[in-house]
Amino acid sequence: MGIPLHIIMDHPAKLGNSTLLDLIRIYMDGSSLTNTTPKKGGWCYLVEKNHRITQIQSQGFCGTNNEAELRALVESLKFLESCEGDSIVELYTDSSYVLKHLFTFSPKKEKNLILVGTIDSPGGFAPSGILKRSPPNYYPELWDECQELLRKVSLSHTIYLWWLRAHLTKKVAAQHRLLKVHSGHHNTVDIEARRVARNFSFSK
Repeated sequence: MGIPLHIIMDHPAKLGNSTLLDLIRIYMDGSSLTNTTPKKGGWCYLVEKNHRITQIQSQGFCGTNNEAELRALVESLKFLESCEGDSIVELYTDSSYVLKHLFTFSPKKEKNLILVGTIDSPGGFAPSGILKRSPPNYYPELWDECQELLRKVSLSHTIYLWWLRAHLTKKVAAQHRLLKVHSGHHNTVDIEARRVARNFSFSK
């Protein structure tokens, strides 16, 4: 499997010859038992800044699995909105549902990690991804919030959206050092999202 050059390079990255940019990697996941009737669900995201984990946020709620995946992205973008200064941001999700409704995207069987799209200005997208202007009919308010947050955070940050295959075996993940790191962090948010979903009380 070919690993894109961008994730092999060490960060923080330099812009020009003088400005040092932070590298923020956010791993996210959502969990629920169903995509039809809303049930116990949860979302989680993990923040790694310049190779150091700085926080993990999670919350349970009542919803579907697709909604949980979308909420994980929205909450991650809310965190980015609060970050000051320019940064290089890598967002990692295993949700083809979220990505295929944001971009023209479908997973490839032979790939474990795919750069789906790049956002570095409002409405500015690299050839690797084309933003879909019309979100799906499900969760319209959440999708509107997602696209507005993407627009806002792209004013300050260069954003790379990655699809990461879920539940990679240790043997596959060990093929590359960074793939092993990515997979390990994603397993962390997967477990936490499942935990908060399982513990969610409808009385809250």
